[in-house]
Amino acid sequence: MDKSLHYGKAILRTLKNAGYEAYFVGGYVRDRLLNIPTSDIDITTNAPIEAIKPLFKKVILTGEKYGTVTILYEKHSFEVTTYRKDGHYSNKRHPDHVSFTKTLEDDLSRRDFTINQLVMNEAEEVFDHFNGLDDLKNHRIRTINDPNERFNEDALRLLRAFRFIAKLGFSLEEKTAEAIRTHAAIIREVAIERIQNELDILFQYPYKKNALKAMVTTHFSRQFFNLHDGLNRLSESPIDFEKELAYTVLYLETDDFFERFRLSKKRMRAIEQIARIVYQTETEPYTPEILFHEGVDAALKANLVHQIYHREDRAYTIAKIAEKLPIKDVCELKFKGEDILQHTHLKKRRHIGFIIDQLILDVIHARLPNTYDALKKRTEQLIDTLEKSDIK
Repeated sequence: MDKSLHYGKAILRTLKNAGYEAYFVGGYVRDRLLNIPTSDIDITTNAPIEAIKPLFKKVILTGEKYGTVTILYEKHSFEVTTYRKDGHYSNKRHPDHVSFTKTLEDDLSRRDFTINQLVMNEAEEVFDHFNGLDDLKNHRIRTINDPNERFNEDALRLLRAFRFIAKLGFSLEEKTAEAIRTHAAIIREVAIERIQNELDILFQYPYKKNALKAMVTTHFSRQFFNLHDGLNRLSESPIDFEKELAYTVLYLETDDFFERFRLSKKRMRAIEQIARIVYQTETEPYTPEILFHEGVDAALKANLVHQIYHREDRAYTIAKIAEKLPIKDVCELKFKGEDILQHTHLKKRRHIGFIIDQLILDVIHARLPNTYDALKKRTEQLIDTLEKSDIK
């Protein structure tokens, strides 16, 4: 038995011995039944927070308003929530208020999908109030009760439906799919940070293309800001792809992508670099200059983007060019900027930069060996050219 399950059962026993009901609930139960490795355990109970706190050494009030605490048990954390009913969702994201209830079925009825309301007791018996086991068996994503009500309560559930398709390879149940089609536009009311987080997770899962195809067929992608073309392109990709490449395609297909999404500067620079190489090599070959200035890794990522667009795989060509590069960084030049300053009267940065750029081209194209004497001689020629030209 894994430690998370062992300690989780200890929490269930403690709550039960204190006279309360307690069950594992949600993703842990679902994934365990599907034989998917999982250790993130949530617990639902009819014990109020005031009764939970004295029973355990370390209890953190992580969501007191919603009846949620985190129990730290032998360096493992467990989120424990009191049975509750949710009030009206005026912002289509969180309930305006919650009320606590004594019945498990009331608590489960407020949740999103049938496969996420399964509960399991200490003896590992599973209880199912909304036919979630049948949906697991039939690989189906279905909301609990009325799908229109579920999505109107919390618009992020629209994306969560696609996230579970991406993770599990399931399909949308017909009424759930129709409700997504009807209410797709409300996704725009969700904070972009939450949307981006869901996409980050979705792009990591094995059935991501299934999920993206479902976004297209339900017309959700048409309402999802300006991402339809990019999502459609990704859904038809002949290769697998990871998150950075997915965002690069969305950037290529969406005029205001960076204005709308909140990406770190580091991630934006990486996306721009890959996109720049894609533009350079869409109709032109990869060159030693591209690999030298952009790097082999970025060039290979751009090559994968080309494959997403059903273009030729040029990984072998990139590898052969990389193999023949005499240098991969300016610091590998045997005659450097400080040597130019020491042996010439040049002082202007742009003149030094011009000479170094020419030396790099000569070396990577094998017109010159990367030796001190050869590069020094070439520098003297370049200085002579500069003095005779109009370059100031």
